Amino acid sequence: MNELTPSYDPLQYLLLFPAREDGWSENLRLQNNQDGTHTRVSMTVYFAQKMHFSDELSALQLGGHLFQQYIVDVVVKIKQNS
Repeated sequence: MNELTPSYDPLQYLLLFPAREDGWSENLRLQNNQDGTHTRVSMTVYFAQKMHFSDELSALQLGGHLFQQYIVDVVVKIKQNS
C-alpha cells in the first residue's frame, strides 16, 4: 500500500486512530470563508495540526512509544514527498 493513501495511517496505527478517520491526501482542500476559494492543505500543515494538542486527551497523546514511532514515520513521509 502506498504511504500517501489516506487510509494508510489508520491501518498502520490502529491504536492511535480508533475512529479510523482518513489521513492526508493530495486532494485535501480548505475552504476560505471570505471568498469561497479552496486552498490545498500541505502535508506539513496537516500533520502539524494533527499533532497540535488541545486540552482534551487524545489517543495520540496516550500513544507513548507508538506515538513516537508515528512521528518518525510522519517526518520521513514529509521529507520523501516534499
